Amino acid sequence: TGWPTYQEWFLAGRDWQPGDNWLYATVTFPAEVEGVRIEGSAAAIHLGGWHPFSLFFEGVLVAQEERPWLSTGPALLPLPEPLRAGHPYQVTLRLPVPNHGMTVPFGVNLRVESVARALEEVDTLLAELSIAETLAESPADQEALARAYDAIDLDAVIERRWEAAAASFAAAEAHLAPLSARAKAHTIHLLGHSHIDMNWMWTWDDTVACILRDFHSVTELMRDYPELTFSHSQVATYAEVKQRNPALWAEVCQRVAEGRWEVVAPTWVEGDLNLANGEAIARHFLYAIRWCRAHLGVTPKTMWEPDTFGHPGNIPQLARLAGIERYFHMRCNPALPDWWPAYWWEGSDGSRLLATSRVYNGEISPAAILDAFQASQSLGSRSGFHLHGVGDHGGGPVRANLETLRRLQARPLIPTLRCSTMEAFTTELLREGVALPVHRGESSTVFEGCYTTHADIKRFNREGENRLLTAEALAALAGVDERAPMADAWQQVLFNQFHDLLDGSGIHPPYDECAEKHAAVLAAADAATEKALTALAAAVDTRGDGPAILVVNPLAWERTDVVRVSGLGALPEYPVLQAPDGSRVPGQRSGEDLLFLAREVPALGHAVYHLLAGDEAPAASAVPLSALRPAPGLTVREEETCFVVETPLFRAVVGKDSGIIGSLVDKRCGRELNAYGVPKWGTYVGSARPDL
Repeated sequence: TGWPTYQEWFLAGRDWQPGDNWLYATVTFPAEVEGVRIEGSAAAIHLGGWHPFSLFFEGVLVAQEERPWLSTGPALLPLPEPLRAGHPYQVTLRLPVPNHGMTVPFGVNLRVESVARALEEVDTLLAELSIAETLAESPADQEALARAYDAIDLDAVIERRWEAAAASFAAAEAHLAPLSARAKAHTIHLLGHSHIDMNWMWTWDDTVACILRDFHSVTELMRDYPELTFSHSQVATYAEVKQRNPALWAEVCQRVAEGRWEVVAPTWVEGDLNLANGEAIARHFLYAIRWCRAHLGVTPKTMWEPDTFGHPGNIPQLARLAGIERYFHMRCNPALPDWWPAYWWEGSDGSRLLATSRVYNGEISPAAILDAFQASQSLGSRSGFHLHGVGDHGGGPVRANLETLRRLQARPLIPTLRCSTMEAFTTELLREGVALPVHRGESSTVFEGCYTTHADIKRFNREGENRLLTAEALAALAGVDERAPMADAWQQVLFNQFHDLLDGSGIHPPYDECAEKHAAVLAAADAATEKALTALAAAVDTRGDGPAILVVNPLAWERTDVVRVSGLGALPEYPVLQAPDGSRVPGQRSGEDLLFLAREVPALGHAVYHLLAGDEAPAASAVPLSALRPAPGLTVREEETCFVVETPLFRAVVGKDSGIIGSLVDKRCGRELNAYGVPKWGTYVGSARPDL
């Protein structure tokens, strides 16, 4: 068409700098392209990138985004006039690259409506022929298929005589008419979706703008396309719309009540499930489902985790206990390199969830419909599904796709296409009674480097989880109502478990925000803990000789553990404590703190120790080196670059030059526990640094 290529827009070696970057192009269109007339055709520009932009066409501002984005939202950017052949159009792009911009991934594509429609005709015929080949069973079916192929004027296609080619396509389609009823007996459920990352290559303020934009675009499209449905997750996004735009929120609630907007938000965000502990995942369910019931009047039954980097074996149990019935994901399909579009996921305890799996940001096209059809055929089912929504940071359904849908619905060999929900698809699938495959336990993982990246957010997460769990238990024991501040604090922890945040795969600024939230979480947990401990101490009999030390066990099992006490002032040289049973327990000074071992403190209970005057130094009890012997079954084999250590249960490979454990195999299950270390065939070269 004369439209610049990516290389022409972005010259190799261009020195991108933070701030404004301007690109210019003069575009002259021919009258036709590959036999398709484009003069007089409508056209639109589609931009794809991670940074704000301004697009000028003939000196007129066509569109702009002030925030980071990866989709232009509800529609392509239409040019203000039909294309004129031979006219030198001036196109200008402004790209303000922020300081955290590491790269400038950007695409500037042109959609010419006449060309797009010609290509759609070819793609539709290809899809119909493939579907017919699948459905043709009898000799009469095969004969109809052969006549359809014979009717196609391949010379017209090769010579780009599209009117003659289109006439032959119609004739071929007519020969396939006997198979139409069988094709229409298959249903492809189309789910609108917008994939919104809380933080990744942008900050939360940018994401809020994206949320409001996409909720607005979907409600607007629903007015124009009564058939459109939309499935959306993440309570954090709903809460922002409710707070910031009451009118938009009212329309969302209306669509939810109509059944056109499916709430798939039983979790606060689409979090990482491998790093979050089980209690945190339970809090996701608790707070998210409670919020949906209170503000949307629904109880979500679908757990939506399209982008998380692995699926632990305890999720089916936890999800089923929360009333969740189904689980959607994209990554780590257990059938890889094949693909199961649906399967039973059996958890470690035997609980089962119906899992569905498909790419989450797609378009409505003949090829996409064919792919969904073939996926359903792999299960022996007449029901398939497909997610449509342009973009990887919001975006969602687009007008061009919905117009394509309406055209495809009229084609005789295209299955029945229905705007739908995950609940409707899975209900129909189960009604068929198809024997679905079963996967047991956890899935594989992906992007494993994320589990050691940004150690600060990992520490924030575990500290936040543990301190809040302690505060909750103590408050319950003391009869102190801290539910409101605990809910606020938990929601901060749950937000920071968003998969790109907790996995350390984002730009740096969001982690500064995480640090601020973490400080607030610890403050809330400490305040609740102090309040509860004060109440508990007031109700406990602490009488006895010497200062009393109240040891409280907030865990649900009996515990023997080391206690550290601060603020006791001057300590004896050799501290001694009296245990609840009257026995004496040696203590240890550690700076100004006191350490001692508290034994058998009851589950969710307490014990009172008293600090006595110091005794003489305890007798030494060191074990002589001569008494130490290797463990039974331990062998060490020296090789050129490493030591191989074998025990009855484990085999470890320890590098000579660094001491790094390159491999650790659990013999009980035959599993390698170290993802990276010893170079593996086909993964990376043997020159990898041993200290990594």
